[in-house]
Amino acid sequence: MICPDRALGQELEVALQETGQVMLARQTDHYPALTELVRMLRTTAPQVVFLSAETLSEVQVLTPAIVDIIPGAQIVAFGRICEADVLLEVMRTGIREFVHAPFDRATVEQTLARVCEVLALKPPALLATDQLFSFLPSKPGVGTTTVCVNVAAAISRMPDMQVLLMDMDLNSGITRFMLKLTN
Repeated sequence: MICPDRALGQELEVALQETGQVMLARQTDHYPALTELVRMLRTTAPQVVFLSAETLSEVQVLTPAIVDIIPGAQIVAFGRICEADVLLEVMRTGIREFVHAPFDRATVEQTLARVCEVLALKPPALLATDQLFSFLPSKPGVGTTTVCVNVAAAISRMPDMQVLLMDMDLNSGITRFMLKLTN
């Protein structure tokens, strides 16, 4: 959820929790810069982004960026003002859903149902990159290898993903033991 107005964000969060259908992965109290947005979306990989429409110029900048970063992710705009010119500008950016305060549970559930229908037809696809993830422990025995093996396993289960797991600890690497591998 991206919402500079904390009170408005909390109202929507309560309404979403009441439905029991949404888990908020991350909430930010400001409109992020594009580099921060990329980092935020790639680390959380949301299916739905709730974007405050309080500042339309920010919506016009962030919406195409969100669509580029996670094609297929649904964007739900929200705000206190539900006027025709605001809705028209939100629609022009490509956002299909808008909910306004006060957030009625039935309205939020209907919005989520429509979003789920679209997601079922076209799930979001996080674009793969040639990024390298490195896990460096602060000291031996803190569980870095366990985290690394589990992250590699999770990424390998994603469609069309390939993973290379390298244990570069030449003295006491335990990946071979954890995965029951032989030379």
